[in-house]
Amino acid sequence: MNNDISNKKKHGHRRHVTLTQSVAEKQIHMERHMEKSWENYIFLNDEESLYKRSNSLFILTKCIGIPASRRKILWSTWSGAKKLQKESNKTYQDYKENAAQLDDQYKKNKSQIALDLYRTWPNHSYFSTPTSSNDDDSYNIVPEYEEMIKKGEKGFMILPLKHILLAYCARNPSSGYLQSMNFIVAFLLDRFYDCDSTI
Repeated sequence: MNNDISNKKKHGHRRHVTLTQSVAEKQIHMERHMEKSWENYIFLNDEESLYKRSNSLFILTKCIGIPASRRKILWSTWSGAKKLQKESNKTYQDYKENAAQLDDQYKKNKSQIALDLYRTWPNHSYFSTPTSSNDDDSYNIVPEYEEMIKKGEKGFMILPLKHILLAYCARNPSSGYLQSMNFIVAFLLDRFYDCDSTI
């Protein structure tokens, strides 16, 4: 009897592993299919055609999807973010450095961001980090986790998330931080974060 239970467990585990592998293989296959379709589109048109609206590009995007390797550049271009970045006389680093020099409104934003940071996808390993708050409501990582964050082992997107939200407040003082902005930034970080960049 025990052997039967043991065999069922083994077969159940094997089935789970097989299903997990088949899902991963399907995703890889779909990604390759998307990549091939986009390569064919570029071959028949040109690279510049990706940045101009057209019915054929709309159909390609809607029916095939956008491969992960092209999302960062295409989304930043189509959304207008790349154009704004070129036109701006300040960089993200400028806003990040100037953020701490703002007035009481900034302190209000900082306090709200501190509250929302640990609520952002707490079960996601990129954002899950034990924290503590001091008297001025600033966000503090529990010291023993700092090295883990630096190494990219756990919760390593919390600090970039904080920096981007504070920099946004510095760039847009009239609106400042609004609730749920943390989820928008977290989604973009999850898709586009470059481990070699300084955020």
